[in-house]
Amino acid sequence: MTRTIGKILLLLTCVAVPVTSSAEVTSGNWENYDHQDDFDGLVKISVVQRGPSHMYIRETEGVVGIFIVPGDYICGALSNKLAVSFIIDGERLNDETLYVSDNSKGLFFSDKNIQLWVRRLNKGNSLKMRYTDRCGDTTTLEFDIRGHTRFDG
Repeated sequence: MTRTIGKILLLLTCVAVPVTSSAEVTSGNWENYDHQDDFDGLVKISVVQRGPSHMYIRETEGVVGIFIVPGDYICGALSNKLAVSFIIDGERLNDETLYVSDNSKGLFFSDKNIQLWVRRLNKGNSLKMRYTDRCGDTTTLEFDIRGHTRFDG
């Protein structure tokens, strides 16, 4: 778990600064944390992990974001966006366009669909996602999302 927190903090801060985090609540497979950041203030985090891959939801100053870190380099599209297919509890959802992070190690949702996805994650038990990057590599991720994030959606 320390490695997970370290990865999340690195993604959140992108600067090597001393930080403190505390585990608050575990709900199913979601772990919920508060993180005090010198620049962002109080950051609230819910994270679920499978192997080197993890997905987390974070809130800073009332703004919620959903981030997926597959554990491998993402050969991003020219527009820094990828079409991602999702299945929650066996139900195929519409493909979603996610943005590729600047360091090509993560994906994130646009602001317009955040609340809908938080609700889906809170109701679901299993999440599968698949994308093919610009280099032609197909990645499939699976997460056990039983339990509840700290966010209502």
